[in-house]
Amino acid sequence: MRKIFVRFIRLVWIPILAVLFGALAGAGIYEVTYLCTNGVMYQGQSKIYIDFAPSAGEDTYHQYYNGYTWNDLMSTDPILDKTMENLSKAGVDVAREEVAASTEAKILSDVRLLTIYITNRNETVCGQIQKATEQALEMYGGERDVFTAIYTIKSEEPSRLMADYRIRQAILLGAVCAGLVAIFGLLGYLLLDDRLFVPSDLLGTIDAAFLGLEVPGQAVPGPFERDLQANIEQFCGGGYAEVSVEDLMCENTTPVDYAKLRDASCVLVRACFGKTSLRSLQYVLQQLSLQGCHKVGVVLAEADEKWVRHYYRWRLTK
Repeated sequence: MRKIFVRFIRLVWIPILAVLFGALAGAGIYEVTYLCTNGVMYQGQSKIYIDFAPSAGEDTYHQYYNGYTWNDLMSTDPILDKTMENLSKAGVDVAREEVAASTEAKILSDVRLLTIYITNRNETVCGQIQKATEQALEMYGGERDVFTAIYTIKSEEPSRLMADYRIRQAILLGAVCAGLVAIFGLLGYLLLDDRLFVPSDLLGTIDAAFLGLEVPGQAVPGPFERDLQANIEQFCGGGYAEVSVEDLMCENTTPVDYAKLRDASCVLVRACFGKTSLRSLQYVLQQLSLQGCHKVGVVLAEADEKWVRHYYRWRLTK
């Protein structure tokens, strides 16, 4: 787990980069989708006062003409026909379906106060539909015995509608999704990656002696170099033949001189830190065993000094 943690910290730039990319992707996708589906929208608002005629069924009329009823009535012939007629008189050519889709009616509190919302992509058309709808409702109120009158008490000119523009949420969603995918993807990669980094990757997994860790480039030999040299002298005695996993596993036409390796008192196999996989090393060791090389030691070579220091919390002595 510590190996995975150290490797994750050294690769933490990947999730960070993924978060930035996800934020940009989220913003870009949302902006394109918004412009293609919604685009710039304008909305005009009208306040309509409904004066019900006094009668025995006044309460019934109040209950009948509620918000749902008015919203349905706006797209029916008695009102929509008048709206289309008013638009035609004003010289406005708008499809009937577009007018109905642009119109919404709500009663927010008092049944006598009707709020009309006209929403359209064209600011001019939005205003024209709004005026025609106000006139249509006033005409409708004059034709019905239920009402004394219907008249407009407030008319707000169309303004740009930005309520549904949620670019911040899109950026956050893109960043979070990309970050989570990158983190779990990186953790999965680190868990499945069997490249050799620390002695614990070898202990109990190979049928050979692990002799130590080679950390090159140090001005003063560290504990790993000292232990490695002592282990080689103790294990190999007078001499040894040295081979590299990468040399044995590469594609070339030069055959391996197993006879020379068998004649050596000891075979030293070098596995490259962070490059050699455990599977490759196990295959090489199996081949050496089949060829009669029974005294084999393994060295984890060319280790990254900074990585080793982070893993072991090893510091130079001042």
